[in-house]
Amino acid sequence: MAIEKKGVSKSYKVLEVDTNGQGFYEMTDSIQKIVNESNCISGFCIIFLKHTSASIVIHERGDPNSWKDSENFMTALVKNNSIPFEHFPEIIDDAPSHIRSVLAGVSLVLLVEDSDLILGEWQGMFLWEHRSEKRTRSIVVRVFRLQD
Repeated sequence: MAIEKKGVSKSYKVLEVDTNGQGFYEMTDSIQKIVNESNCISGFCIIFLKHTSASIVIHERGDPNSWKDSENFMTALVKNNSIPFEHFPEIIDDAPSHIRSVLAGVSLVLLVEDSDLILGEWQGMFLWEHRSEKRTRSIVVRVFRLQD
């Protein structure tokens, strides 16, 4: 679901993504739809995740095994019980999820040309959920038009 917000010379949409726990959730088509609705021919798009325990990434979209590989690598790199975390307010994956988010990032900037996001043949945009429980994530999408 996209919610449009407008302010002083600014407009953006908020994309809500429901997750079922850890994993990759593709949002390439949803972001492209927002770009199309903006009537942007040439410009750029900023995508920002408003959370600290998930990430926004460009990843392989053709082979789901690549998602498993990335998930397995990140889980091995930042284990839930690997160090004595001081931030432990909720459940066991809270502090490690914050670290995973810092490593993978929470924003992207993509170029727009001929009304299309510029991505490689096998690239897609994904919400990478680091928490094990279901969540609803809010992603801000802002499209900037350039005048040639």
